[in-house]
Amino acid sequence: MTAGSPQYQFLESSLKSIDRAKTPGVIVEFHRPMYNNEDYASDYRVAENMQAEFEELLIAHDVDLVLAGHYHSYLRTSRIYKDKVDDDKGIYHFTVGSAGASLDGAELIPKDWVEMYSLEFGIGKITVMNSTHLFWEFIEN
Repeated sequence: MTAGSPQYQFLESSLKSIDRAKTPGVIVEFHRPMYNNEDYASDYRVAENMQAEFEELLIAHDVDLVLAGHYHSYLRTSRIYKDKVDDDKGIYHFTVGSAGASLDGAELIPKDWVEMYSLEFGIGKITVMNSTHLFWEFIEN
């Protein structure tokens, strides 16, 4: 999916159509994560390409959280922008791919934005508390 493709146009149109008065928080889901710290070289290049293709679009539309899978592990980040912690402009990125398949065993790339990484089976759960707060849980199996 690249800028100008039908899929990209769909995502862009969907983000533009959100009425933030009615939908104050925006979550986007991709199969592959834009940010992850597992050291699989080819997957890391895919993530860098996703950052180049989507990050500015997601930032422009004030996306709050990106959920992803693909990796068989759990990762919760700080707010990230341009591969750095950015509490003002950044987006949270959570990867939850540990619900059943065998867990990953890759080395990890040191990143200052990693808040939690786990090689435990589990699922993610979001509870909407009110119009300004979500509660996130990683529930280990």
